[in-house]
Amino acid sequence: MRYLLLSVLPFCVLACGESDETASSADPTTPGHSVYRVAFSGFDDRDSGLITGRALTINKKSASAWLRLTYYDSLGAHNPAGPCACRWEVLLNGSSCSAPGAIALDLVANAVERLQHATVQGWCDSSGADTLGVEAVSLTVSVGPVTGSCDCKTGFFTDDMGFLEAEEIE
Repeated sequence: MRYLLLSVLPFCVLACGESDETASSADPTTPGHSVYRVAFSGFDDRDSGLITGRALTINKKSASAWLRLTYYDSLGAHNPAGPCACRWEVLLNGSSCSAPGAIALDLVANAVERLQHATVQGWCDSSGADTLGVEAVSLTVSVGPVTGSCDCKTGFFTDDMGFLEAEEIE
């Protein structure tokens, strides 16, 4: 499976716009285990490109670690003329995860506006000596390739909090 979709109840990890690095394993002294989070709110109506206000900078500590990336937000898709789809994808340093594959969510609407809270989560093999240090996690949205036009909505419930989380796991 290339990506996993889960639904969760909304919650705010931190105050809007703040980020935090914490150890959160059964043994907090475990090397190579760090969690980075950012919480946000706000509406972004773009149908393609990087999503404003939804980015996270991490400081990867282990060259052999994988990253578990999680994104939660209110998402929507709409085209009154017929079916359409929008895709949200978590990027690492501006690129799709190459192994095991893209961490993405496709939301399909059938001539009615579809609005929902959603979570996309996946693992990314970011191992290698060149992956130590600062890494950027960001999000992009695009219209599905077979659907033509679609109005994509990110963060449409402006009073709800979304979050982006990266967990470094050895």
